[in-house]
Amino acid sequence: LDTVNYTVQGTGLYPNGDAASVNVINSEIISSGYCVATNAAKADNYNVVINLEKSLFTALEDGAGTAIIVNVPGKLNMKECTVQSYFHSVIVRGGTAVIEDCTLTNTVKDDSLLNYFDNKNWGSGNTVNLAVLTLGNKLPGSYQYPTDCTLKNTSLVSEGVYPAIYAYGNTDEGLGVTLTFEGEVTAVGELIKGNDAVEIKNGAVVNDKIYTDITDAVIAANNGGTVLLFGDMDSAAEFHYTDAWTNEGPSTSNPNTYGKNTYSYVIKDVTIESALDRKVVLNGLNFVTGKVSEQDPNDASLDAYYAKLTFSNVTFRNIKFTEQVILGSTTTGTTLTDGIVFEGCEFDLSNSTAQYKDAVNIKAPSGKQDGDIYFSQNIRFTSCSFINSRRCVNMAKSKGMTIEQCTFTDCSIGINVTDVVGTFVLKDNIFTNCERVVSINTVSNNYAANDITASITVTGNIMTGMTGSNGYFCLTTYDNGKASGKSTYTISDNYWGAAEGVTPVKGFRIKSTYGPSKAETILDTNPRTVIE
Repeated sequence: LDTVNYTVQGTGLYPNGDAASVNVINSEIISSGYCVATNAAKADNYNVVINLEKSLFTALEDGAGTAIIVNVPGKLNMKECTVQSYFHSVIVRGGTAVIEDCTLTNTVKDDSLLNYFDNKNWGSGNTVNLAVLTLGNKLPGSYQYPTDCTLKNTSLVSEGVYPAIYAYGNTDEGLGVTLTFEGEVTAVGELIKGNDAVEIKNGAVVNDKIYTDITDAVIAANNGGTVLLFGDMDSAAEFHYTDAWTNEGPSTSNPNTYGKNTYSYVIKDVTIESALDRKVVLNGLNFVTGKVSEQDPNDASLDAYYAKLTFSNVTFRNIKFTEQVILGSTTTGTTLTDGIVFEGCEFDLSNSTAQYKDAVNIKAPSGKQDGDIYFSQNIRFTSCSFINSRRCVNMAKSKGMTIEQCTFTDCSIGINVTDVVGTFVLKDNIFTNCERVVSINTVSNNYAANDITASITVTGNIMTGMTGSNGYFCLTTYDNGKASGKSTYTISDNYWGAAEGVTPVKGFRIKSTYGPSKAETILDTNPRTVIE
């Protein structure tokens, strides 16, 4: 059909037979049955090819209510199409579907069928869960083939209570559902993963809307939302200037920014977590901002200075990172405040492309302006694992940090921090085949305007197979507050095991203090002699 307007009472187009093909271009089909449908009666009907392009499909309420159904192994290619339907816009019970630059809309408002299939199998044809897009199969013994669907730059809208996407996969090996998102995919309505035989790639959901870009998802979840990751994400997050950034006007004090407009953005109260039983894989995160060379959007005579990206209460939960996590910039003005939490996450940089393989790199700008604004405050790692990292956590100026019940395996340095004030807690962690547990450049430094005290706690940690040649598994180069009583140490109940030939210092080694320079070791008050 090319440039055809076609209204039909039954099924409009019915490819029936091995490798039958249908092409609809610049056309419109209105049907009280199916607009386009296949026949799953026998294998002789497999391998159909359906190409739909720049066309409109309408499935009326007074009939099947489903516009397009593919229920055999074959190919469905849709591009720049609009689908208006009642029960389903598209059903793919088998085969491969690529839906690109399309708009799919369901209009059913009656909620009586919402839970109809909760405890029963699907029937034949379109007797399946209602959704804008329904994928896979829930009928043992029939329709036993895989379903692969890719959505590119497509919008799905459910005007009623039914989901935008419902997927349920055959449970036999290789017969499940694979759903891949590419480009900008948005949805009004839920994404429901019916069982574990559904694999979703590049899918983040916020308030029932689907995002393929982590940055867009985080922005959508800002101020109290949750980003649910339904599949592994290929993209890393990056933040760049948008109209949502606040113009704070020309700077008069910050170095290198005099007379240039400063822009700020606050990411607040956001949780990013896996929606699956397993850890979703993220290639990495790159939440970085700073000076850029673009022209200022409000004043053509100025260079833009996108300086202040603020994090407040941002939590990452049950995620596997295979590339670096970078938070902040060395450019003056970046702010990290009030809580970054990693809970139940895994950092495995075994195959990372990064040159130095620091798992988490939390940067801070140089300079002492504005006191605490340059600190990474209240950072917490709980029940996380680090594998094959150079420095597992590499931080600049830190105020308040807790690492608890984590494992570190085949890493160089567990925690590496430039400057520490406030509390630093290292508790109940396990270090295996690592060089050093913690390395701090300076304790109780004076970068923080309001508080230069420090409290260091190292307790309950187990260290085995350690490889540090000097045995200094916990040390600081300088403690500027030790002599004046502004820093305190609680070192207790650690197992200081080491590799053969390494004699560990059973405590926290201070190489130098201000004033009369002296080396000092805060000994473990009750070191473990066995691994518990």
